[in-house]
Formats: sequence, C-alpha cells, structure tokens
Amino acid sequence: MSSELQKALELKLSNYQSNRVDRLIRSVRECSPLGAALLDRAEQNGCKIVLGDGMKAAGSFVRKENAILLNHQMSDERLMSTLVHEARHLVQDENAPLCVAHCGLNLESLIRVCRTREADAKAFQCAAAHQMMTSNPKVWKEFFKASPKIAFAYIEKYKQTKSVEASLPEAFKAWFDDLEYADKYDRKMLSFMESRVSKGDDGLMEDRFSSKRAIGNICKYGSACYMKGEEGFLETERAMTIKEDIFFRCADVSKSAFENGQCEEEDKSFLKFFVKEAGGVVPGKNKSDKRPGVSEEWSFIMSCFDKRTAGR
Repeated sequence: MSSELQKALELKLSNYQSNRVDRLIRSVRECSPLGAALLDRAEQNGCKIVLGDGMKAAGSFVRKENAILLNHQMSDERLMSTLVHEARHLVQDENAPLCVAHCGLNLESLIRVCRTREADAKAFQCAAAHQMMTSNPKVWKEFFKASPKIAFAYIEKYKQTKSVEASLPEAFKAWFDDLEYADKYDRKMLSFMESRVSKGDDGLMEDRFSSKRAIGNICKYGSACYMKGEEGFLETERAMTIKEDIFFRCADVSKSAFENGQCEEEDKSFLKFFVKEAGGVVPGKNKSDKRPGVSEEWSFIMSCFDKRTAGR
C-alpha cells in the first residue's frame, strides 16, 4: 500500500470517527434532557470525547487527560447511554474533587468511594436511557439487557412517581445487588492498593471517608442530594458485602503496609464489611483475619479420624 493511500485511509477513518462522535453527542442531547445537561458540563470543562481502540469496557473517563473514551466496537445505542455514564464521572469530580479513590484512604473508604461513584454513574445512565426510550427504544433495551436489576428498580419507582429524582435512589441501591459486577471494581481497588504497597509509598490507608460524606458529595441531582435521608444505606449489608477472597486480600495488604512502615497503624477498617462465603453472608468482624493454617486443617482431620476409631 502506497503512503498516499495509507494517509487517505487514515484521514477517512479519522473523519468517520469524528462524525460518529458528533452524531452520538447530538443524539444524546436530542433524546435526554438529563444527558444533555451532563454533556453541557463536559463541554464547559473542555472534556474531549473520542473513540478508543482495544478497550474491554464500553467507555472510560480518563481524568488525567480530561477525556471520555468510547469503545468504537460497541453499537451506537450502547454508546449513547455509556456517554452519559462517563460524563457523570466528570461531574462527580467537579462536585466533589476529594471523592476519588486514592491510596491515602483506608480500605473500607477506598472500596466505598469507588462503589458509590459507579452506582451513581450507573443510576444516571439508567435515567437517561429511560428518557431516550420514546425516541430511540433500542438504547433502553440495550441498558435493560446489560443491567436488568437496576433498570427494573428504576422503572418500578418511576411508574409510581413520574419523577427522575425520586427514582434515582432505587437505581443507585440496586447497583449493589449484583455482587459479581461490584466485585470487578473491588478487585481494581485492591490491585491499586497492592501496587502502592509494592512500590513502597508512604501514608497509606490513614484517611477515612464516611458514608454520609460519600452520599452527600457524590449523589447529587442538581444542587440537592437525591439520597437525602438515606445516608445510612452505605453501612448496610446490601451495600457492604464483599467476596471472601477480597476480605483476605484486604487483611494481607493491611498487614504488609504496616510491617513495611507505610502506615502508622494496621488498617482494620475492612472488618466492617460483610463477607460472602460458601455458607452465606457473615459480618467481617466475626471472621479471622488469617486463613486456616495447615496445623488447624490437620487437627480437624485428626479429630474426625479419632471419632471414627473411638472404641476399637
């Protein structure tokens, strides 16, 4: 292929991508007042919106670059609601610049802040997709297929109230019901903290971000908090359940950081979580912060053997 033809094809592709982004932005503005308001904030902030390649997710907000990346392999209908989701992350940063995941947060706060941001962005994505249902029903169908629990919780409340603000809390709370989905973000946060420990960073896990502060700063609809009166939700079993291996990873990273002198005291905040194990959900404070040792397992085996051989 000649260099001239290569340049022509690259220019054509660039123009196509630019036109597609413009079309997506225009469609969101036309179909969703909520989405239009978020895109206005993004435009005012100088945020770039571009198509990305090699992405696993449908989209991503890159804070350092002040840019929203959209996965070009996804359908327009999927990307329309995703654009709203990522624009909401930008607005979260504007509303509450301190509400970001960072290594100074203790483990409970780190996971809580990440979960709250994602649940809030998903709730706004749901509301915008619902607004698009009349003019572009495929957007809502795509969202419902991907997040049925959140979509169902939202529409049930909306049928009763006809209010976006009243329905957002139900979508927000329903996000936590899919532990498999939430677990993906828990793992990202633990991997982030583990990398900070391995790099020898200081001042780890020393700050706390309360549930009331997280709700009040992140969950805003206009100037008001749409979760007002429900600040305690983030302390409930529904919102604070993690997987068992995440619990033990929290114990490991806390111990390592303390032994390395990277924090003033061992972080025990993760004991506040509820833990999903084979037998159900249990309070983290009731679990040992170490896995059963070989000697304990051997003692259990021997006790069973003794019972079988008793009386012989």
